[in-house]
Amino acid sequence: MRVQEVGPAIFRRMAAIPRLTPRKEPRQDRSRALVADLLEGTRRVLVSKGYDDTVMAEIAEVTGVSVGSVYQYFPSKESLLTALHVSLLEGDVTHLADNLMEHRDTDLEGLAAVVAAVALESFHAHRDVLHALEDAAHAMGSERKLAPVRAQGVQLLTGFLESHVGYRGEEPELTAHVVQRLMSSMPRVLTECGEAELAHSRLTALVHTALLD
Repeated sequence: MRVQEVGPAIFRRMAAIPRLTPRKEPRQDRSRALVADLLEGTRRVLVSKGYDDTVMAEIAEVTGVSVGSVYQYFPSKESLLTALHVSLLEGDVTHLADNLMEHRDTDLEGLAAVVAAVALESFHAHRDVLHALEDAAHAMGSERKLAPVRAQGVQLLTGFLESHVGYRGEEPELTAHVVQRLMSSMPRVLTECGEAELAHSRLTALVHTALLD
């Protein structure tokens, strides 16, 4: 390849990469409500059609807005799917924070049960869409957008462990990473156990062991 061809080739490759960042952030209540509706519409279409057959026009139709209104905020279906995934993960972090605060005085075994319960609740809340989003994330290369939210979960757990009187580990951040990974394994644990109560008990035991190490 000649030197003068390198620049255009790079630009062509870049043009083929979907833009994952929204065009603009909603600032007014009406705009935020519209974006929330778009994310819910995206969820419905993704669950119904799958990643490959999810298109912006159908998201607009399901949401009840014009296609132009969708493109006003999101440049591609990939940006919508990424925004939906980020929104769900942020909700999970908030849910975990609320439960940790509510049970901040519990012992480590009780803490493990709380973490397992949050993981189970999150899975049931998102089970219709989470698998599809995880597959889409690999296809879209959106992990870089999801990583900061996952890091928030680790920071939350790390800070909580550092202040918990029952935690005796020397590497709370490492423990937090292990706990987060265990929480994300709930679908597999539930499949192996066959029912929610057994899955909760199994994950509680795994998290408790991680907290004791």
